[in-house]
Formats: sequence, C-alpha cells, structure tokens
Amino acid sequence: MVHFFWTSFLCKSNVISLLSLAAAQ
Repeated sequence: MVHFFWTSFLCKSNVISLLSLAAAQ
C-alpha cells in the first residue's frame, strides 16, 4: 500500500515537473 502511494506520488511529481518545464519553454 505504501509502495503504491509512493509510486503515484512520484508520477505526480514527474507530471508537475514536466508541465512546469513546458510552461517555462
């Protein structure tokens, strides 16, 4: 259960960083 939460958290962080990178372009 904790592993699933951690994985989804990492995925959200990756998406957010990708979005901010795209916005900075």
